[in-house]
Amino acid sequence: MGPVDPPQPAPASRLVLFVADGLRADKLFENKLARAPFLQNIVLNEGMWGISRTHVPTESRPGHVALIAGFYEDVSAVTHGWQTNPVEFDSLFNQSRKTWSFGSPDILPMFAEGASDPNRVETFMYPPEFEDFAEEDASKLDTWVFDKVDEFFEEAKKNSTTLALLHSDRIVFFFHLLGLDTNGHGHRPYSKEYLENIQLVDRGISKFIRKFEGFYSHDKKTAYVFTADHGMSNRGNHGDGHPDNTETPLIAWGAGVAGPNKESPTVDSYSVGWGLDDFQRNDVNQADVAPLMSTLIGVPYPMNSVGELPLPYLNNTEKYKAEAAFNNAIQILRQFLVKEESKRRTELYFVPFPYLENHQSLVRGLCIEGLRYYQIYDWLFLRGMISVGYLGWILNIHQLSRRRRMKAITCPVGAIAVFLVFSGIMYMKKSHPNYYLYIAFLVYLCLISSNLSSGLLFWNITKGSLYVVALEILVYSYFSREILTPSLIVAGLVWPMPEEFRSRNFKLVWFWRVVCVCTSIFTMLPVEYGEDMFLVTFGGILIFMSGVLAAYLLPLYIPSYSSFLLIIAISILVVNDTSIRLKRKEGLPFVNQVVSWTILASCGLKKATTSCAGLVVIYLSFAPLFILLSLSYEALFYFFFSQTLLGWLLMERQLYSELKSNEPLGSDYKVLPPYIYGQRVTRSVTKAKSASESQFRTLTTDDLRTATIFLFLINVAFFGTGNIASVSSFSIESVYRFMTVFNPVIMGALLIVKILVPFFLLSAVFGVISRSIRLPAFSLFLLVLSTTDIMTLNFFFLVRDDGSWLEIGTTISHFIIASTFIVFQIILFTVGHFLVGKVLIPEVKDVKVE
Repeated sequence: MGPVDPPQPAPASRLVLFVADGLRADKLFENKLARAPFLQNIVLNEGMWGISRTHVPTESRPGHVALIAGFYEDVSAVTHGWQTNPVEFDSLFNQSRKTWSFGSPDILPMFAEGASDPNRVETFMYPPEFEDFAEEDASKLDTWVFDKVDEFFEEAKKNSTTLALLHSDRIVFFFHLLGLDTNGHGHRPYSKEYLENIQLVDRGISKFIRKFEGFYSHDKKTAYVFTADHGMSNRGNHGDGHPDNTETPLIAWGAGVAGPNKESPTVDSYSVGWGLDDFQRNDVNQADVAPLMSTLIGVPYPMNSVGELPLPYLNNTEKYKAEAAFNNAIQILRQFLVKEESKRRTELYFVPFPYLENHQSLVRGLCIEGLRYYQIYDWLFLRGMISVGYLGWILNIHQLSRRRRMKAITCPVGAIAVFLVFSGIMYMKKSHPNYYLYIAFLVYLCLISSNLSSGLLFWNITKGSLYVVALEILVYSYFSREILTPSLIVAGLVWPMPEEFRSRNFKLVWFWRVVCVCTSIFTMLPVEYGEDMFLVTFGGILIFMSGVLAAYLLPLYIPSYSSFLLIIAISILVVNDTSIRLKRKEGLPFVNQVVSWTILASCGLKKATTSCAGLVVIYLSFAPLFILLSLSYEALFYFFFSQTLLGWLLMERQLYSELKSNEPLGSDYKVLPPYIYGQRVTRSVTKAKSASESQFRTLTTDDLRTATIFLFLINVAFFGTGNIASVSSFSIESVYRFMTVFNPVIMGALLIVKILVPFFLLSAVFGVISRSIRLPAFSLFLLVLSTTDIMTLNFFFLVRDDGSWLEIGTTISHFIIASTFIVFQIILFTVGHFLVGKVLIPEVKDVKVE
């Protein structure tokens, strides 16, 4: 497929692209661009403006690829957010004669190293350590860019080769202005630093253009484009499809660009407060900017571009606009034909895209629809295979969880024939090698399923149905986390059912009810919150007091309790001192940074020999780290969530002891405070032995209750302090106690650790409960594992690729989370086994109750 040129001659000889990283449209346009007087004059008197709508994930790399290459990377590109060219692609810079780019080392190399000519794209970058979120004002990054450009032009006057290139056509200047993004992360987009940074960028552009136009003797051959790669949420994050992240400004002016249009003004609710109702607003998709820039300077459209040329931005004859639109459609059509031919060669029964069979209707929209048609051509086949695979997986894992004896799996000739037939079809279709694995996996699952006994999926229809209903509630919680609040309240008030148990253990039951209600509050709290050191300190004090109580009640099991309490106290002091110093713009103190990393390194290193003490050790070990990573009510959540886990453990243990095995609690529990139990227990003979030495039982329908509560608590941990399905729900500000210089890998790892800490504690409690009720932990784990794929199938069929970017991004992130949930549970099971170790589970006989 060859490149397609726009109409010639081009209206501009050179293009200047300003990308204000992380600039929200409303923060620039509100109050008639009062913060940016130069750009205000452009919008009101010289150029065309509108909203550029980005694609999820709203990260820097995908945004710049859409702007400069004209296509949207797959959502998985978020995993390559700061890497250079995981897949090679064509771009505006690659098609230019020469491009000079100035700015961040995170963005510039990806286009320089991907150019067909290594010398075509020249970069000028500041050191990575300049990107420090603790700086008083990160606008110095943008000041560096403008200063470097001035220096470049001064040096170019002394270099004849550079001077000749500067006076040639088809050249591009790229300004990557990262100050706004850094200030947005560090101070939020409504902060003084962020808003003043807009003013600085405006002044910098104004000053540059005066010098730039003077350098070219005001020849009016320069086109200018000002935009952003993504926006910024109120929490100082981006990544999801919220309008704050997807709505970015677009302003174009100069050679070949139309002026303001007052004949057809745009009036809607979105821009009602901007004061620009007298002007037409021309909104575009982010990828549309690439063909616009290519047309302005006459370079071929990027070959993978799917952008539609926004004609209202062009100031030219109707004939020129028609030719430009035609060439843009030709470029997209060529991609369509290549995709169509590749499918035609590999499909046994090929069904062409009906609206472009004879290519008589050369319409860009139809070409793009045709490209999409072939992109999803195999969806029905893939969805069918994946759905059958999930169902077979559920049956298989369920079989293992019940530990029933299975017949020896044989491989009949029919199964081999089925595999060979499908493999032959896959070969003729030239399918991806993964498709063969899908077929092999399905054949294997079918062989296993043929060995299953009838009625194996659920032992009791009623309890099984209630379990499925609970799973559907969990699915709904991904869209509305508030549903977890009434669910937790119901769990606290309704369970346990036996009235006799309630009356005999009324204090334990009330403890369970109180902690459930308290924990349920957190899923109703807003996910966007600012720093509140009072809540962090209050949560830390509650954790400290609970540690003192545990040390008093379990002195023999936790001899080193003083060290835990000391570390918790230090973490409270460090987090407050660091917050104060950062607010004063004094930077992150080196001593505080060392202490924070030392606390992180010490987490989870100590173990205990009994289950209750072991859980307390885990709780106190991770508490300092969680306090350091807290911004608001997270430390309070950690405290109440831990108390809920304690209540769950005691309830399950007591229920099993009284209703199932008549085996009372044990010496490990006799030291628990009397306000938890309703009666006094004395023991004449006490013996504790390892759970591994006890006789394990098999699963029953009552164990569905334990699995259900476990899944609910996982979702509470997911959504207790935010919405884990949204990248923007976790503020990068929480890692400033450890580092402030931008490092996406380490910062991302710290955020992940913060997210995982509640799960570590939950997994440990789950392991102890499994042993306490005499179940092999692996069997209860497999029961949870087999049924959670019901949730995954829900999300699989809810995935959307149409609608708003918010809807698309949300459904995709939900399915990714659900799909990785299996691996996540395996990790949780492993971590829980490691943290708990071979603790002693009490077993007591000859009990007398007073």
